[in-house]
Amino acid sequence: MFTDTYDVVVVSGAMCEGHVPVRGIDDMVRVTKPGGLVVISMRLEFLETVEEYRNRLEPHMNQLEQKGVWHKVARTVVPGYYCGKEGVVFSYRVV
Repeated sequence: MFTDTYDVVVVSGAMCEGHVPVRGIDDMVRVTKPGGLVVISMRLEFLETVEEYRNRLEPHMNQLEQKGVWHKVARTVVPGYYCGKEGVVFSYRVV
């Protein structure tokens, strides 16, 4: 298993139904070097419409921040992200 290997981990198009589970966030953190970034882009609606993420994904991200695992750099809503739907881009710096 890789640990503290990458300066940046970028996830795009993978945070949707049946793809990356919430616990996958822990692996993203694990493989990112301290001081490195984890950037996740996804459709905003998936935070509510994907059962795996509803009331779980952002709370898990917040818990990791409260535990001092990473710090939020930005949470940006992107109009017209995909087919006129809004997106959201999360950026976190690993501690």
